[in-house]
Amino acid sequence: MNWKCKLCNFTTTKRLDLLKHIRLIHGHFGRVHSIPCLHADCPCTVKPWGALRTHLSRHHSQSSQPGNILSFTCIVCNSCSFDNERQFFEHLGGHLKKFETVPCVFEDCDYLLQLMRAKGGAAGSKMRPLLDTLNDTQSIEKKRDVVICCLISYLGERQEDLFHDCQECEDYTDNMMKVIVIHNIMAEEDPSDVSIVIEGNQVMEGCGSRTKACVLLMGLIYALNLEYPKELKNTFDTFQKLFLELDGAKLLSKVHGLKNKLMQCTHISPLVPRGSFVQT
Repeated sequence: MNWKCKLCNFTTTKRLDLLKHIRLIHGHFGRVHSIPCLHADCPCTVKPWGALRTHLSRHHSQSSQPGNILSFTCIVCNSCSFDNERQFFEHLGGHLKKFETVPCVFEDCDYLLQLMRAKGGAAGSKMRPLLDTLNDTQSIEKKRDVVICCLISYLGERQEDLFHDCQECEDYTDNMMKVIVIHNIMAEEDPSDVSIVIEGNQVMEGCGSRTKACVLLMGLIYALNLEYPKELKNTFDTFQKLFLELDGAKLLSKVHGLKNKLMQCTHISPLVPRGSFVQT
């Protein structure tokens, strides 16, 4: 297999020749910019030159192959691909400079949960018992339900204004917009049913979870041109403008504050220009 330089079109059959080529032709990279790893399937970049040799000796044996070309695809525009990590993150930084929402690209990032656990006051007291129930054995649906419930409290609103937990079917006529969560101790799964009620009428049942019910409720609100409940304006503004990225130019103050804090994720913050997400 051929070894290809990530900085130009040079190719060779030996790793040592590629190392010499980068040292001679691209020597300024060791002083000014980070040097990409010689292996095509390794995204690492290092600086200075001595660090490259250390990286190769620790992570890539002399007999290892160059590997398949690694490609980074932008998760925002879904069309731009890059051969190295530096170009990929520079591109994401361009999205952030335009005030576009960029989800964390690192797998299993739990920064939102960290924000919720650090919350104090009455909201923190409400969230803590729910957050304590999270564990590695839970399904992703259960974890999402906990996050949705905690998000409502984090934004200073009441979970009871959106979710109504009960043991059996009840009269819905007094509920303008609710997600009904039915628990049955005899059922194999809990909750046994999740349904959506709008203006006293059950419009959808069998949603499966609170999170799916919220997604379906947002679709119904858009389809039927309904207004958000005033007591849950921050929650639905977050659903719409942060999660769905619809009309995200104008945010309510608490939603704007949440977005600012999410941009402080240690994975994202190095890409954010200083002051870009400070509310004026």
